[in-house]
Amino acid sequence: MTKDKTTNKRQQNESGLEAWWNSGAVFEQVLAHSEVGLAILSENGVCLRTNGALQRILAYPEDSLKGMSFNLLLHPVDGELFPTKSSQIGLEDTTFRNKPVRCHHAKGEYRWFKASLCGKRLEDNTLYYSLMLEDIHDLMQTGQTLQKKDQNDHANMECSSDCNKHYGIDHRMDYLDYNLGKLKDDLDELKGCQQHLAMVNNALDHIDTALFVNDSSKRLVYVNKAACQLLRYSREELLQMDPFTVSNWEKKELKNLLFSGRLSENKAKTKFRTTYKDKTGHTLPLEVTFFQYQGQGNQYEVSLVKDMSNQMQLDELLMRAEQDFKVLVEYSSDIIMRYDCSLKCIYINQAWVTITGYPQYGMLDKTPGEVTYLPLGMTQKMEHNLQRVVESGERINDEYIIEHGKTAEVVYVLIDIIPERDINNHLSGILVTGRDISELKRKEELLIQKQSLLEKAQWMGKTGSWELDHSQNKLTWSREMHRIFELSTKDQPVLDDVLLLIHPDDRDKVCNKYLELYENTIVYDVEFRLLFSDGRIKYLYQHSVNQYSDVGVPLVTQGTVQDITELKEKELELLKAKEKAEESSRLKSSFLSIISHEIRTPINAILGFLSLFKGGTKPLNDNQLEIMNFIEKAAVKLVDMLENIIDLSKIISGDVKVNPSAFEPEILLSNKFEWLTESCVKAGKENLNLKLKTGKRPNGPEYVNDTGRIGQILDILISNAVKFTTSGSIILGLKFGDNNTLTFFVSDSGLGIPEDRKEAIFEPFIQVDGTLTRAFDGLGIGLATARSLARCLGGDLTVSSELKKGSTFFLLLPVVYSENN
Repeated sequence: MTKDKTTNKRQQNESGLEAWWNSGAVFEQVLAHSEVGLAILSENGVCLRTNGALQRILAYPEDSLKGMSFNLLLHPVDGELFPTKSSQIGLEDTTFRNKPVRCHHAKGEYRWFKASLCGKRLEDNTLYYSLMLEDIHDLMQTGQTLQKKDQNDHANMECSSDCNKHYGIDHRMDYLDYNLGKLKDDLDELKGCQQHLAMVNNALDHIDTALFVNDSSKRLVYVNKAACQLLRYSREELLQMDPFTVSNWEKKELKNLLFSGRLSENKAKTKFRTTYKDKTGHTLPLEVTFFQYQGQGNQYEVSLVKDMSNQMQLDELLMRAEQDFKVLVEYSSDIIMRYDCSLKCIYINQAWVTITGYPQYGMLDKTPGEVTYLPLGMTQKMEHNLQRVVESGERINDEYIIEHGKTAEVVYVLIDIIPERDINNHLSGILVTGRDISELKRKEELLIQKQSLLEKAQWMGKTGSWELDHSQNKLTWSREMHRIFELSTKDQPVLDDVLLLIHPDDRDKVCNKYLELYENTIVYDVEFRLLFSDGRIKYLYQHSVNQYSDVGVPLVTQGTVQDITELKEKELELLKAKEKAEESSRLKSSFLSIISHEIRTPINAILGFLSLFKGGTKPLNDNQLEIMNFIEKAAVKLVDMLENIIDLSKIISGDVKVNPSAFEPEILLSNKFEWLTESCVKAGKENLNLKLKTGKRPNGPEYVNDTGRIGQILDILISNAVKFTTSGSIILGLKFGDNNTLTFFVSDSGLGIPEDRKEAIFEPFIQVDGTLTRAFDGLGIGLATARSLARCLGGDLTVSSELKKGSTFFLLLPVVYSENN
């Protein structure tokens, strides 16, 4: 054959191929071999054309769908399938793809299908739809079963549940064969209608499956968009490529199968998996559906190719998820069992043995009542509850008390019995889960014991507790709160009713405190009274605490209320006793003052007569003079004692008066040193070493205070020093402080004071030696009077002493006396 003849023959073949292509014969064969249902719908959703696959998967008789509105076949829950306005569909817009919907099956049930819908507007502005349906009912049923199963499992199996659910609904549909359907309608009309052919061509370009058509010379004559996207070539590149390059299958035996002509007489389709390298060199795992067609003297080969990359990943993911799911179920800490509808156990995990101590082997394929080694009460209860679930279809939650099969300990198990249903809502089995709640029960019992102890403690302390939830306006009381307010524990406390029990005179105070707490206070305390209908009054003390949100809004107020009625009554009694004691003290002080004055009058007379006798014209002998001196000494001592008693009574009654005036501290101290010398002579202690120490006086300040009271205090300190010092020294001194203070001090080397008696000596009628046979006389009121007078002058009197080594008394005074001192 010459080159021209070969060219002419090729052109004739191409011309005939183009004529056949335009006639739609190739689409007839593509759709005839497809497992996908295909329909051409009008703008209003009326079926114009359907292929045999669509009629077969819906189980409708031939041509019975033609002229029917497809919306009538949709489940009401899935809503409207088609747009409400034809203007919403562009020239080649896709309405939706791969959407799960339910369609009415001729057998009377709704089945699941994956639907894809695309629109095409023709030259005469007529709108048509291409509808593709794939049967995924069994897959959806499996996915929903997995989903229900996962929902009944516990939180540690949620990850596996989500994986199965996702696989069951979205990705397992990729297992379906995205092949093109066939049209068994009257294709004579479709062949003569170029517009309908354009609709089919548009539909082929919107499917996910790659389509390749080869002629008898193995030349590629048609590819759709999915094929171009899969191999990463343009349509023009693919149509110009060598057929063996396009069909670069890596398995040689498949290449031989496709291009050896072995399928030329076999019209049946074949399906196989292989790998292929795309334009970028990336290896793709593919699934190919291949068939041949003989028409108008020409033979064509059609390949439907699907990328299995995602599918293989999903298969591996599903396998791992199923393995993980099995591991989680088997090694779950909760009991997991499954029963069939006849109440026979078909699965039980290891947790059953761990929690109950009973084996698994004797329970499989048996009802609970047929298991002989379990406690009879447990098996009867389990079988009864399982039967209730079968009859009612409701979930049952119950608590079981089981004696452990090995340790004989009591085990509390919370059993949840859940009905399992298939996609048609029919009972398909029973899932049983059990959780060991023994520790929780023990904690509940411990909590009950602690609650009882708390209630007992509140009863003993007469203190109740309460809580107010502001978000729910709910007030919660303890049992003791009901007892305090004398309300029944059956009644729910209401804030308004509680306010009515508060004494009218205290109600505003409590309300204002509560408002302050709500606005800006974290803690508040308030004391109030309750007034009962019989006139009884209770005194209560309330302590409250607020808990705030992050934005400062009160969430919860908690508080305690204590019944302090007895305390209040005792407090009133103590107040009356205090008033009575104060009145008695006042009368005592008045009595002492009167007695002192009355005693001092005759003593002054005695002293006067003694002075007359001693200074008379007739001299006294030594014996008489000694007696007179003794009487005079006793009378003077008695006068000093009466003066101290009068001063102490005035201090106690608060009648001490201070007469401040300017004075020179050095002159005052010098005068007292002379009196110290005279006192030692009178006491027969001329052997004592007497010293006077005066510090350096600062410039400027003028000293103002009551010199008479200062001298009185120093007289008491000097008298004590002389009395308690038999040998050694007595020092009388003065210090000028830097902080405007003045300090007089009297230091002796006498007996000293024990550490535990340093403060006691300043109490009235107390001496260091408190026994009746003490060696030194006196009432023990001198130091008490001295400290009280020092504090009246704005200062204080302190002591530093060591036993058997002496003592030093310090009189601290302000530079200037004022009422604020």
